[in-house]
Amino acid sequence: MSKIIKQYSKLDKDVLRVNRFVSVGRLSQEMVDFLVDKDETLAAWLRAGEEIVFWKDRIQHVELHRDDFFSDSLFEQCLEDIPSIIKSPDYIGMRRDKGSLSFFRILSQTVVVVVRITSSGKLSFRTMYTLTSAQLDDYVRRGNAWKYEV
Repeated sequence: MSKIIKQYSKLDKDVLRVNRFVSVGRLSQEMVDFLVDKDETLAAWLRAGEEIVFWKDRIQHVELHRDDFFSDSLFEQCLEDIPSIIKSPDYIGMRRDKGSLSFFRILSQTVVVVVRITSSGKLSFRTMYTLTSAQLDDYVRRGNAWKYEV
């Protein structure tokens, strides 16, 4: 996308009623370096500053995970905080088989924001859901997620 995309630090569903898509963040150089250190093949795909696009139709999909959260208020807070979860995750993961990055934030539940990577390096929000601590531990044990400390 060559045109400028409006970026939001808080995701507001009302904004998506007006816009087909918005930016929920960008990959920082530190994140790119961190991920390339874990998997050198990512160097061909990931670029610092690449917009992460949130398409309007993803709201309906994310709503399918509402009941996985301890409360509606936690769900709404996490939805609003997607840009913050991407910017400052506790863990970052990668699913090579699915072409996606996962940004984990540990709150009263572990929340995961998944971003799809296209073969051309474009990034788009896919989903948000919760994990148990045992599931996160399994991601780490299998080498699919790493503690992110900058």
